Amino acid sequence: TGTLPDSSLNGKEVIMRPTTSQEIIATTTVNGNKFVFEGVADSAMLSMLYIKDTPQFGLLILENGNITLNFKSEEVIKATIASGTENNETLTEVLAVCDTISEENIKAESAKWFAKHNNDIIGVLLLTSPLYRALDDETRLATIEGLGNYLKSLDIVKEEFNSLKGKIATAVGKPFVDFEGKDAAGNPVKLSDYVGKGNYVLVDMWASWCGPYK
Repeated sequence: TGTLPDSSLNGKEVIMRPTTSQEIIATTTVNGNKFVFEGVADSAMLSMLYIKDTPQFGLLILENGNITLNFKSEEVIKATIASGTENNETLTEVLAVCDTISEENIKAESAKWFAKHNNDIIGVLLLTSPLYRALDDETRLATIEGLGNYLKSLDIVKEEFNSLKGKIATAVGKPFVDFEGKDAAGNPVKLSDYVGKGNYVLVDMWASWCGPYK
């Protein structure tokens, strides 16, 4: 159930979808300053509710239970309170922490939250929040490596892990990553055939399908 501060949104469509895709889970309509979704959830899912053609949206954890989403103002996320289940109460707490935490405390606060939620649906929320996104790459990678099997099995976590490893491995100051290709005569060559030989090496990256580069 969602509650709204006034009648200005009556008749508007409310759309629910996962935070990880544009797939629509369900829709309903605002009536009498509120809206209602009914159904059974197979498993807990971090989801987004938004009211069509308005800036109004909010986060909730879709799961079985009597969940309430209270839209208090148009400042949406900061004023949207999810409650009714333990996970949604925790979601609201996490959003409040993210809204007030100082930059110097993020690393310690992040470690505290991930220690408690390294293998559950709240962990998914944490991975989308400043408690993870504001960390440096090395700390983010260490956080991913410390997750439990459930979170590590998620595609978004696998993609993040691979992206971080590549980004860290190719950062400024890191040893080059060797690769092999063919020269103009078709002979196999490696980057290591040229790098480290006492000369500057210019690597010109281009796409074979791009006409201007041929």
